[in-house]
Amino acid sequence: MKKTFEIGKAKIVREKAGDTVLVIGAGVTMVEALKAADELAKEKIHIRVMDPFTLKPIDKEAIIKHAKAVGGKILTVEDHYIEGGVGETVYCCCGQRRLGSLCVCWPCPESLAVGLGTPCWICMASVPNTLSRL
Repeated sequence: MKKTFEIGKAKIVREKAGDTVLVIGAGVTMVEALKAADELAKEKIHIRVMDPFTLKPIDKEAIIKHAKAVGGKILTVEDHYIEGGVGETVYCCCGQRRLGSLCVCWPCPESLAVGLGTPCWICMASVPNTLSRL
């Protein structure tokens, strides 16, 4: 099956009724978010995973729609600093619209993550923590 991508249009790559948070990642962090979704589902925690595909332009409508569907909870996952990345872009497009809460986690490079775990495990730990604070 051929998938098409359109500039400025996000794709929901994991969705289930009862999702509790919208997790947005790009590239390797989106792959790690999918791994985290699989593991969290075993604990009956369901997350919606979005691939924004492009940050400029970003799909504001899709982010707002899916954030509202999960009660306004958004977790972005970075593989670098927040500035100029997914977290900053999502915040700028909807963080001030009172959707709920935006939490950004950015794991350090895997080569430096000794004792911290892989980005998948860091994302998994962040989801329940994010939910408990909202």
